[in-house]
Amino acid sequence: MIHRNRLRVFLDSNVILAGFLSVWGLDKAILSLCAARIIQLVLAEVVRLEIEKNLLIHSETLSRADSDLLLSDYDRFLQLAHPEIIPPPSVSEVQRHRGMIRHLPDVPVRTGLLRKPRCYLRRLLNQIGLSHTIRNISQML
Repeated sequence: MIHRNRLRVFLDSNVILAGFLSVWGLDKAILSLCAARIIQLVLAEVVRLEIEKNLLIHSETLSRADSDLLLSDYDRFLQLAHPEIIPPPSVSEVQRHRGMIRHLPDVPVRTGLLRKPRCYLRRLLNQIGLSHTIRNISQML
């Protein structure tokens, strides 16, 4: 269930991966807010697949125990955060928006976002005094 008064944030794979692969930091703090359901994570299916691919690649460099812990922590995070999933856009949607988005791999992600109301990562970071940590989020929305 989506709580209408809860702040919704779209996070790209780099934020989620950094949150899982670092000991502490802003990325991990944002994931904690999502896991506690203080803010609603909006996750594009395309981004989820990218995260999982990269976590598997990273897990190959770890010991068996650390690899299992990393992957189980990710699964537990998804259970706790209960993200709002954005399904992949159709081929026609991607083609229609291709001219608006310069970086080709970002087209499916950003096209999926066009189907959803704005997410407010910028507002969240302003509220907690960290607006200097993001760069031009408005280009993604």
